[in-house]
Amino acid sequence: MLRRFCFVSLLAALLLMAVIPTEAVTRVGKRFNVLEIGAGYASPAGKYDYIGSIDFIDDMGIVRNLNADQVYDPSFTLGISLGQLRNRWLVTVGAVYTKVNQLDTFKVGYNLWHFGPPGGIVVPSFNQFDLRLNVNYQFTDLSTMNFAPYAGIGLAAGMISMTAPGYASEYDVNTLLSANFGVEFKLWSSADKRKFVTLASVNSYDLLSSGYRPRNLNIGGAIKVYGRP
Repeated sequence: MLRRFCFVSLLAALLLMAVIPTEAVTRVGKRFNVLEIGAGYASPAGKYDYIGSIDFIDDMGIVRNLNADQVYDPSFTLGISLGQLRNRWLVTVGAVYTKVNQLDTFKVGYNLWHFGPPGGIVVPSFNQFDLRLNVNYQFTDLSTMNFAPYAGIGLAAGMISMTAPGYASEYDVNTLLSANFGVEFKLWSSADKRKFVTLASVNSYDLLSSGYRPRNLNIGGAIKVYGRP
């Protein structure tokens, strides 16, 4: 409980740090509303001593950590968000779905752990649903330049579901802190420069998470539509 409280407190502090610079620039500069639609490839990262309700216990009765590729397979993400760009600060809020692909058997020492009752394997389906806030800083002005590298942070609050035929579904509420990075390339701009469209690389590395959710290195892309209000 204490670890979760500390984690949530850290997220709140980082959120305040991210929002304050954005508010400081609201009185000057250009402002654009943004619609973003994207998808990505999620590669498992980190170490795990459990998956769902299964603890990885070896033949000596000790809980062991397994590398991410010994627990999860790569998966994918889909997302849509709305936001605003002000003086190179882009703040977006949106929904993200992640399909979590896991292995069905886990080797821990001489022990083999698997899903389902003894003598059979029932592989559950894991799905992560998030509400995500991203605060990114663009290092060039997209309203006048054709590209903009960016970096920032992402905060997510969501729920992972674990379902399997013949079993009651389980749900776990969780949070996530990520580091964002990438670059945007302008594809089109209106003559008055009040509207433009970009193709963006949308990448992030999950730094901290709570609950049952796995962490990932996410490599993806998105189409972004910008317009002056």
